[in-house]
Amino acid sequence: MTTWRERVTDARLPATACLTALTVVTVVAHNRVFADADFLRPMLAVAIGLHVLAATLRVVRAPAWVAFPVQLIGAAELLALAYYRPTLSGPFPTSETLEMVRIDMRLVVDQFSTAVAPVPSAGSYAVVAAVGIAIVVLLSDAFAFRAMGQMEAVVPSGILFVITAALGVDRDRVLLASLWIAVALLTAGVLRFQQRSDDLAWIGGRRARLVTALPAIAIAVSVSAAAAAAVAPNLPGAGEKGLVDTRNRLGSVTEVLSPLVDIRANIVNRSNLEMFTVTSSDGGHYWRVIGLPRFDGNAWNPPEESLVPMGNRYDEVTTGTVMVDQVFGITGLGGSLVPAAYHPVQVSPGDVYWAADSESLVLPDGRVLNSGDSIAIRSLVPNPSQAELLAATAVGAPAAYYELPDSAWEATRGTAATVTAGAASPYEQALALQNWFRTNFTYDTDVQLGNSTDAITAFLRDRRGFCQQFAGTFAVMARSLGLPARVAVGFTPGELQADGKYHVYGRHAHAWPEVWFDGIGWIPFEPTPGRGSSDSEPFTGVPAAQDGSTPTGGGTGGGSNPSTPTPTTRPQDPDANPDDPRDG
Repeated sequence: MTTWRERVTDARLPATACLTALTVVTVVAHNRVFADADFLRPMLAVAIGLHVLAATLRVVRAPAWVAFPVQLIGAAELLALAYYRPTLSGPFPTSETLEMVRIDMRLVVDQFSTAVAPVPSAGSYAVVAAVGIAIVVLLSDAFAFRAMGQMEAVVPSGILFVITAALGVDRDRVLLASLWIAVALLTAGVLRFQQRSDDLAWIGGRRARLVTALPAIAIAVSVSAAAAAAVAPNLPGAGEKGLVDTRNRLGSVTEVLSPLVDIRANIVNRSNLEMFTVTSSDGGHYWRVIGLPRFDGNAWNPPEESLVPMGNRYDEVTTGTVMVDQVFGITGLGGSLVPAAYHPVQVSPGDVYWAADSESLVLPDGRVLNSGDSIAIRSLVPNPSQAELLAATAVGAPAAYYELPDSAWEATRGTAATVTAGAASPYEQALALQNWFRTNFTYDTDVQLGNSTDAITAFLRDRRGFCQQFAGTFAVMARSLGLPARVAVGFTPGELQADGKYHVYGRHAHAWPEVWFDGIGWIPFEPTPGRGSSDSEPFTGVPAAQDGSTPTGGGTGGGSNPSTPTPTTRPQDPDANPDDPRDG
């Protein structure tokens, strides 16, 4: 009968420790794929927990046909605890857990072709990476201690390490490669020693103990690591970007076909690129580029429409307005869409066309904006009173602005109804939605892209995102309440400089929702924390704010809490705990 000491010895714990260290290095190597280090804690918990479970099963001498199913169950449980804890019932997954897993997997599949490292460290990409680590642990442990392999045991980690190296950015590339090679060689050496039979000498024909063999292994590993560190920086491509770019290459037509795609790229990658300047007769406004009325469950899109000469469109404005004359000087903005304060009524030169359904200015015949272009635009900016908005109905918009796929309706209707409970008018419903987002959500560009129903569900769960998630989700929730809504894409006012012009940069790219009110027209709202427009402040209660400014007040996202006007009832948080004073 074997003793526990013998069982622990047979479990090959030194080799287990080395294999665990190799997995840890592989986890850390994901810092080249993710935007920050927030992925580390849950992923390390999954990796180390699975290694401990595997070692425990060897200590109790569980046969493979028992150990492997137990490890699979353990992997699923650790992943659920790390990434889906709020959906669990005790330690057990629920139908909500399975639905969240389905959503995360679908988001990765849908967005992989447009993703590029570094990707957000929270959400579905992190879950998929953790699943990959779990598979690595299961396979490497089986190769090392069930199949008695040596170099085979480091292959799973090696494959995942190569994948992260190919997809990742040039961050700690040489250091991580050298460290991984060193730990891999150490692991293989320790496995080789421990798998020798007791009567076979590993060095010099004499019985060798692990404690005497380790110095030789360490010397070999140190020499190899030093060689890797010396040679790797001089290899071709050592200082270049990742070897593989998973994005589909998109032409400039994307700026017309799907304007939401480019917002985060402008905010993050082109933040300091000047797009255009504006001389305005009435201060800064949101410079609107296009309206997106169509939501198909996957994305907000412009309609299929014909262009007509702009002419003058004074008769299309049906409420009190403020006249704003603007002169746009194009610097870095491309594409065929011309920005303007909403609602433009007259343009010079006159060869700019009008897309009526999206209410956008377009250059015809494939022409694009070029640096040096100058465009003069007159706009009549809607300026209704609060009394007019409170009295307005919202039933007269075209049918397309109420349409919503069943999946989106089901995903948002309950939350929207709870948030707007007690609102007595369409205007108050829209205000309640706006204020709920600004109070309970955090502005963060380091999140997963997407405007699909699944992405909306994930956004409502995580409560983190940037303008395209706020605008798109607001519009979907508004439609679920019967309010006609759409998404507008453009820019915040920009920076007023000494030359008297507003200088608009990539970081000012923005999206916001618009809601239709009968007899008034389209009115913008601002659910994104930290953003606001002076021309809509009288009816949204949100003061002017944009990137680089620090508005007063604030919700979790650093934005301002609207002070006036105030809805008759406070927006309700559907996830609030009535016994928690923080939710009061």
